[in-house]
Amino acid sequence: RVTDNSVNDFAFLGRFFTIGANRIGHIFFWNNSDGDDEIYHAQSNEPLSEGLEEVAPVSPVTLSVPSILSSNSGISYSLPESGSIALKVYDASGSLVKTLVNGLHNAGQYNVSWNGITDAGSKATSGVYFFRIQTGNTSVSAKTILK
Repeated sequence: RVTDNSVNDFAFLGRFFTIGANRIGHIFFWNNSDGDDEIYHAQSNEPLSEGLEEVAPVSPVTLSVPSILSSNSGISYSLPESGSIALKVYDASGSLVKTLVNGLHNAGQYNVSWNGITDAGSKATSGVYFFRIQTGNTSVSAKTILK
């Protein structure tokens, strides 16, 4: 969340533009391309013209994984815009176990399942696993336990 005295409190998701008190425009941009969250803010020096209204924020990339994964559990993700994505599974040591998705996708919501079989064709052992979806400069991770 970002708080600005003239615009109130709002959630910050990717990019956000709002018109605050006295029609002063505010733009916020979020960047985590190097792994650290950075939030930038700029505002107009003059009031914006009438007729210019707020632009809705871009929805973030989301990833939903059950906390306990059984065979063929559903994994869902959403993409705010079309582009190249990769959805991969890593073990607790950080080693790649399975590539579930790798390619171009349109914006939208998707569901995939993982049957616990690794890229090498063997059954993954029980334990902690991490799912990571990457698209452009955005990366989202989720942890699960494979039974």
